[in-house]
Amino acid sequence: MKKLSLLLLLLFFLFFSCKKEKTQTPKIPDTLRGRIKELSYEINWSDEMNPDGLPKLEKQDLFLQLPLTLCVLPETEAVYPEYGDFGELNLSGVPYSLVRFVDSFCRESICVPVDKRRIETDILDSTYPFLKMVLEDELFSLHEVKSYLVAKPEFYDGVYQVPVRLFGNDKHTDILLFVNNVKETFKIDQIYFGETEK
Repeated sequence: MKKLSLLLLLLFFLFFSCKKEKTQTPKIPDTLRGRIKELSYEINWSDEMNPDGLPKLEKQDLFLQLPLTLCVLPETEAVYPEYGDFGELNLSGVPYSLVRFVDSFCRESICVPVDKRRIETDILDSTYPFLKMVLEDELFSLHEVKSYLVAKPEFYDGVYQVPVRLFGNDKHTDILLFVNNVKETFKIDQIYFGETEK
């Protein structure tokens, strides 16, 4: 009887020790999204005990297990140039109509010979009657301008503040256009002229 109970106990022990534990993995459809979810379940995460001692992961290391079509990443972080003393040149989030307005103003009123610099009254805010005269006086005293750069504007209190750098004769001048949107039409209500620098 002792041998029989010992044998049963041994068989019982072997039965439960050899039983493979089932892992509960969610059923995922065989699609690209499903494959990505499946791969994410296989990642073993550990607690961060010493963040300084952990290796720094590059962007591309995180996507090594994904299909190549999802691994298209830019090689560098900086896509657009930026002048530290001027501003960011990425205008991708700026309304295209505003960029076109500023570009048209610079080409037609600034990048022309000094004696032909004029500002059309229809691009100026009509609440400032002397604005045309004051701005044209400033434009006539400005050096020859051959090219310009437009930086990303700030939007504050309903007015776009658009930085523009004017280049010519081995020097540059920064101006700040204050542009508001009046009935879906852009109007200049002020221009701040900075110092000319070499």
